[in-house]
Amino acid sequence: MNLPDQIDALMARVAMADRSAFQQLYDLTAPQLFAVALRVLGDHTEAEDCLHELFTALWDDADLFRSPDLSPMARVVTDIRAAAIARKRVRYSAPDRVDTRELFGVAGLSDAPTEQDNSLQASISALQPARATLLRRVCLNGDGYDDLARASDVDAPTVRRSLQKALQTIGCSLMTEDQPSVPAAEYALCLLPEDEAVMFEAQMSDDADLARQVAVWHAGLSDYLRASIPETPPPAQLARRLQASLFSERRETLWQQLWPYAIGGIIAALVLWFAVSTDVLVPLQ
Repeated sequence: MNLPDQIDALMARVAMADRSAFQQLYDLTAPQLFAVALRVLGDHTEAEDCLHELFTALWDDADLFRSPDLSPMARVVTDIRAAAIARKRVRYSAPDRVDTRELFGVAGLSDAPTEQDNSLQASISALQPARATLLRRVCLNGDGYDDLARASDVDAPTVRRSLQKALQTIGCSLMTEDQPSVPAAEYALCLLPEDEAVMFEAQMSDDADLARQVAVWHAGLSDYLRASIPETPPPAQLARRLQASLFSERRETLWQQLWPYAIGGIIAALVLWFAVSTDVLVPLQ
């Protein structure tokens, strides 16, 4: 059984609360997922927290990580990258400098579309060097337009326009049937500003083609991340902490938390019904 099928089978068993499958899934995927989070965040503690949250959500509802358009591995890889980026953007850190004179110069080079290899890695390599550097930082480090603008002393709109051209070029290589959508690429790469992302999600919910394009970008991004970022096993104590938080103490479901209040409400209603039906509340004359 190949890796995607193996992970899909484990996901199905985890959805049925199979603890041994959950442990196998963790052992199989955690080194890659931790490496992705660590690359984006640059902080072991935050990367551990990211991984803990992902596997907690996976145990709570593994079916959410399975879709017909995207392999489960691609889904968890892109999910943990997005979660790490969200954490990263809460705090400010000065980005590493990048030389973009070639990109924004008058005599800038043009991008060359790929013909045979339509992988994201090959498509990025075919871009002109400065633009390829920026897009690699987007994919691997989770940098956004504002980060790249600060790193290159160029305003964010200019950076965005330049990278949109690159995304359009790559989209033509990745999409075999659909007309490539730049916003779909920006959404998949976590580049859209929050308000635009919300609007795009609403549009995507009614447009199956956009959803498929996002899935294509996510699949390509997952392959690129896994090929570019060496696996890094998370600390052993993280697995123990995860096991303790999920299994050592029996976690109550929402109904288990609310049932005492429900019982109390039923008793109160019965008492009131009894009082009314037996005229207990009728005042004495």
